[in-house]
Amino acid sequence: MIDPARARTREVLGEPVFDMRRPALYKTLMTNSFTWNPLEFHRLYGYQPLPEGTASTLAVAQFAPSNDAAQNLAQIDAYAAEAQAKGASLLVLPELSLTRTPEPITGPSVTAFTRIAMRHRLHIVAGFAESDGAQAYNTVVLSGPEGRVGRYRKIHLSLADRTWATPGDDWTWFDLPFGRLGLLTGTDALLPESGRILGLEGCDIIACPAALPDGFTGVHQGTEIPHNAPIPKGADPYHWHALRTRSGENNLHLVFANACTDSPGHSGIFGADTFAFPRQESAILDSPGLATLDIDLTNLGGPYPTNVTRRKDLITMRLPHHYTALVTEGSQLAAE
Repeated sequence: MIDPARARTREVLGEPVFDMRRPALYKTLMTNSFTWNPLEFHRLYGYQPLPEGTASTLAVAQFAPSNDAAQNLAQIDAYAAEAQAKGASLLVLPELSLTRTPEPITGPSVTAFTRIAMRHRLHIVAGFAESDGAQAYNTVVLSGPEGRVGRYRKIHLSLADRTWATPGDDWTWFDLPFGRLGLLTGTDALLPESGRILGLEGCDIIACPAALPDGFTGVHQGTEIPHNAPIPKGADPYHWHALRTRSGENNLHLVFANACTDSPGHSGIFGADTFAFPRQESAILDSPGLATLDIDLTNLGGPYPTNVTRRKDLITMRLPHHYTALVTEGSQLAAE
């Protein structure tokens, strides 16, 4: 059963997703970097070669960030120790989990956060409110054993963000020892263009700190209709999980760390192959805690990628010319 009136509101989780879209930043959608051997494509024309694929462990933690930065940092330190003990290379934490009071990226909260990452020899992604001169941003920071690596400023602002933050203008990804990592946060993930652009840039993994309310998962009661094994037929409380979809449609691993302040959170790490069963994903969290997933980006050898994360079959099937109207509209809006 569908309700056309609900569709006409153009809202997802109460957010006006059509209004928050940024077509002028979507020109990458007109390219298709996977119709030719991506291992070669990313060496050309200013692109960076994809990093060597490795096997690694990813970790996600969810908790309810407070207004006390010291308390948040103590919680992050504990999760970092747990992730390190489980052999993780990457830990992702929720949106605005460092501090909600804007401070410079060189401020005390990010400095303390970076020290945690360096001490635990772990790459960690977390969100904070950043001040830069007269502007404030909803920012994600990445730090690791080498110190602070970089940041991403949220592009698609929620209604709450718009009361204090300025939108960012740059998609961000980094080549790390375990793969190419892209950054998004919160409502960025509600728009399919975000994950698709990072996929086209060759990202193996997206780290997505978030603070989304409940409503992006759905229950499946199970079915008696025959399916070939091992396709599951049983009931699944998370059968429809929006972030599982974002991961599978872009053939990348998505580490979704949601704050569980007013909701169960439903954080998890989702695998790159939407047709692989049993599902290649971590536990989905309903309360504060940490989950991990072992991934493998290695190639079987030869000049072409054999790993679905590097091959990106679903992206390869795209028809980029269908984006012409969208990108043209974005260019006109930017000119105005």
